[in-house]
Amino acid sequence: MFRQCVVRALNEQADLQVTAEAPSLSEARRIFAGAHFDLILLDVNLSDGSGLEFAREVHSRCPVLVLSMSLDDRTVTEALEAGAQGYLPKSASLDDLVRATRAVLSGSPFLHPLIGGAVLRNLRTDRKALNDRERSILAALSRGQATGSIALELNLSASTVKTYLRTLYQKLSVHNRAQAVSRAQECGLISGRSFQA
Repeated sequence: MFRQCVVRALNEQADLQVTAEAPSLSEARRIFAGAHFDLILLDVNLSDGSGLEFAREVHSRCPVLVLSMSLDDRTVTEALEAGAQGYLPKSASLDDLVRATRAVLSGSPFLHPLIGGAVLRNLRTDRKALNDRERSILAALSRGQATGSIALELNLSASTVKTYLRTLYQKLSVHNRAQAVSRAQECGLISGRSFQA
């Protein structure tokens, strides 16, 4: 019944159309194997397995938006790690559903306000995953230091600093220095300072 309501709500939009639906993991796999989709709207708990298994299998070929009853931090984090580009609670409004669908279709990530805190809490919990050297490099980034300056200060080679930077970007789920500093400040990994390019 819930799935039928979702399908009806999306099909009422002029720019959206549901072309297939599946009640189980096995049926979803069968349908996906023979067709192309622009987006998969996926529940975490399916009758014969986890929707997150399916997300891991298909996210590289098709964006995934998770729609689930579960609001716990672990499930949200696992869904994003499985490749989901968005996460929406089933308690969300139909307007939120349509907005999230359009966002993910356009290539933008979408986290409902009830979910966003889970990402920050998870990063704060994982602050121990950053070692002292990575924290030092983050602090240097926040001061606007260039790679050569960081290498000199920490007695490292420039290539080693670049390796640390790649690891930091991966751990913080960012793509550049400014994003790394901003994310680290949000999560309390470094004190708030103005970033200088």
